[in-house]
Amino acid sequence: MAENFNISIPYIQLSNIILRKSSKFGKALVLQTNNFSGNYTLGFRIDPEQVLKEVHQEIKTLYDVFSKKPNFSVKYKSRSSTDTKAAAFKDDVEIVSTSQMEHFDTLTRYYADPGKSTDRKPVYDESLGLAIEETKSNIPTSKLWTVVV
Repeated sequence: MAENFNISIPYIQLSNIILRKSSKFGKALVLQTNNFSGNYTLGFRIDPEQVLKEVHQEIKTLYDVFSKKPNFSVKYKSRSSTDTKAAAFKDDVEIVSTSQMEHFDTLTRYYADPGKSTDRKPVYDESLGLAIEETKSNIPTSKLWTVVV
């Protein structure tokens, strides 16, 4: 590997930091990542051995500090119960009208056809001026093309 090889692994992705005696390269620093980040095993040979031990100890110490109080980049400040009651609550729920629901129901019936194994016969649709596949339950094509705003 090149001498200028750089790698960045967030502490949250590490599962193990060890020194391993390798038959091919001698002692090496081994970093293992968890399953969520690819389950990689990365080995680094550092000369002299004293520097290897210092680097291992430094990474291990920083990892232990992170593990005790992880930083997820989200700051949270709890509120007292009186602050919560005083906070304004804005309801951003939109109530869908019956006509809109009727449109979605039409589209659902058109797309959901679990028993369909072959294409239905084509029929001429005057409103489109095209031959289209016959709709299930004889749904008018005008309902399929309605845009809900």
